[in-house]
Amino acid sequence: MSSKYEYDASGVSSSLLAIVLLVPVIAITYSRAFPPKKTLPAPCRCQECVKLKEERRGFNIYRIIFLCACALIALPIKNAIMGKYERTGAFDPYDVLSLDTSATDQDVLTAYRSLVRETKMNREDKRAQNEKVQKILRAKDLLLDHAKRESWDAFGEGEVGKSHVIAIPEWALSQNSAILIILIYISLLGIALPKVVSYLWKFSFDYSAVGISYRTAESLFHQMKHVKKCSTIYTLIEWITQSSTEMAEHAWKTPQANLDRLQRILSADLAISTAPGLASARHVLSLSALALKNEQVLTLIDNSDLSKIQEELLNGAMAVRLISQHLKQKEIFYLTFDLERCLVLSIPEPKYSELQYPDTHFPDVFIKAFEGKKYDVEHSEIDKEIDQNMFKAKIVAIDMYTAVDGPITKGEVITGSAECSLRVVLVREGHASQYLPPTPLKVSAPVDTEDLSIFTDEECPEISPKELEKSPIVIRGSVDSVSAHNPLFYAPQKYTWSVVLEVNGVLITESSGFTPGVADTEVLFKLPSFQSLTHSKKAVVDVHLVCTKFFNRDTLFRKTLILR
Repeated sequence: MSSKYEYDASGVSSSLLAIVLLVPVIAITYSRAFPPKKTLPAPCRCQECVKLKEERRGFNIYRIIFLCACALIALPIKNAIMGKYERTGAFDPYDVLSLDTSATDQDVLTAYRSLVRETKMNREDKRAQNEKVQKILRAKDLLLDHAKRESWDAFGEGEVGKSHVIAIPEWALSQNSAILIILIYISLLGIALPKVVSYLWKFSFDYSAVGISYRTAESLFHQMKHVKKCSTIYTLIEWITQSSTEMAEHAWKTPQANLDRLQRILSADLAISTAPGLASARHVLSLSALALKNEQVLTLIDNSDLSKIQEELLNGAMAVRLISQHLKQKEIFYLTFDLERCLVLSIPEPKYSELQYPDTHFPDVFIKAFEGKKYDVEHSEIDKEIDQNMFKAKIVAIDMYTAVDGPITKGEVITGSAECSLRVVLVREGHASQYLPPTPLKVSAPVDTEDLSIFTDEECPEISPKELEKSPIVIRGSVDSVSAHNPLFYAPQKYTWSVVLEVNGVLITESSGFTPGVADTEVLFKLPSFQSLTHSKKAVVDVHLVCTKFFNRDTLFRKTLILR
């Protein structure tokens, strides 16, 4: 009987496979290998800008990858176009001998002798000639054996499996080359391929979730990972400006004369001095963004530069916050909130409401006011009530739940090996809270009941709802965020709050920003066991309610637990 396996003997399928793998590489790397020419920013001789310009003119890894892929794809394309797709393994003795199923043994022998004579008389490749003769001989033997012929006529060749193989050089098949082949496979599949995939994946997404590039985030991480303490927001601004590739590539429009004047104002009037070597445009503008209530500072900065600086500093503060949470840097974590507040509150307060209108622009409100021109805006009822929306909030209660202990509201003992659910109840100041202590659901059905649903019902839905199985943090009762008291004029900020959870002084997690509703707002956390969070038998749980836009509105609620 014939072979069960079928494979491509010509190598065309392997060539097509190589083309399919190389075409995406060429398409992806082309735009990065030959990027469009961009107008370089104004000349800046700071170390970061000089380094950036040198990198643009120097080595381009994508161009090398593109050229190598183009060179490698040439041979597979040639084989796919010039080669003929031939398959071995599909065997039919009647087709080989050009006979029908009613042929006698004499007809088989006659056809066999004729084809062998004809094959040997043709001048072909020796190897192809031998393969053809072997196929003819095999067909003759099968049809002359009556048992095999009856089986063939009844069932055919049977199931045929397809196997497309890639050719391997003859020298690689020798026994002495086995170790070399193993090393090549380990190097390509275990080392080179993961490196290339991670490199392409990393740079295929330009920006991270917080809006800054991955190069900026990576630079911030390397700058922060060995830092033990940071006490001022000026240090945070220095980190962000030094690490931000967006700021380094931006073409600043503020004239150099204005930058020099800003630097003198910051140093003389506001006691904010720039360190030597950090007098670049982006660093001076970043410090100036904190002093916009000074009329001279506000009028010297170009509008587009100010909006860019505010955007990058806010994104950088969010990135630093996430990195500090990962590195357990508590002081830096809370310092990022201060930087965000300073940026939002830097807008001159008397004119904030005029910026609420979409058709009112920055020059019409501020610049004309400083030039002595009057700009009147008819205030709406929403603007008259905006101060009332800038409420304060407080924590009413903290409840905890474990499957072993049930709800824990006033007790101080908890099973340390059990997973825990935590609920923080908030309320606006001036509003009455509707908080009620949780009560566990009691199953009244007998133990031997056939209703198995009693074992899957929530035992305490107030603290441990089913939503926590899908998301580790759930916020209930919040409202759509309202505009903050002093919004940035290009990017209005939302009046949001955040809940930060600590255990024995170590940062654990932070909720997303939300605006508490008029009724009670609940923030629920799904936590691992306390034994995995602390090695002590005593756990001090600190819950910080942080106002992300205003100072002096944060509150702290502490709960002390004994682990058993």
